Amino acid sequence: MVVREAIGMAQPSPDDRLREDEMAIVPFVELQLAAGFRPPAIERLLRVQGDSTRRIAEQEGAWWNSEVIEPAMAAGKGPEEIANADLADRIAPLSEQAVLAMYHAQQARAWTANIIEGVRGADGEGRDPQPPSNDNRRSASSISADTRGSPRNAATMRPLICRRRSRGWCSAAPCSTAASRSSGWATA
Repeated sequence: MVVREAIGMAQPSPDDRLREDEMAIVPFVELQLAAGFRPPAIERLLRVQGDSTRRIAEQEGAWWNSEVIEPAMAAGKGPEEIANADLADRIAPLSEQAVLAMYHAQQARAWTANIIEGVRGADGEGRDPQPPSNDNRRSASSISADTRGSPRNAATMRPLICRRRSRGWCSAAPCSTAASRSSGWATA
């Protein structure tokens, strides 16, 4: 039922079948359940993803209306010209590419913050360490840059690559040493 809610549909009745767009989400949910994720956490993520994509779609619709449909109508164009199918066909894949690039950049930023926060809490005391010296900040910056890659890489980094870099970073002796010297602090 949360999947249906996440895509903006009404709650299903008992005899409803899964829609094709819902079926695309099921493997994501199944993998999380198989990995032991808690159902409330899965539901929360699906709701946030659904709300965020709804907001994107609504704004995109308003943008298309104000920039394509209304000017075409004001110019007295016919129904076929108002829709501007040629522009829609050209812009849709670029819009999807832009949204995915922004998502990957945000994802890399959030995952890096989680990694750094994990290192900060590694002292076992549950307290924030004191800011490190400038030399230690440079070491932590190197770790952060290695984990994230360049800003251009962050915009295109796939989740699997980010996980691999994170594992490598966490298991590499020099990086672990630098992280403990810097108390997990990093600057960009």
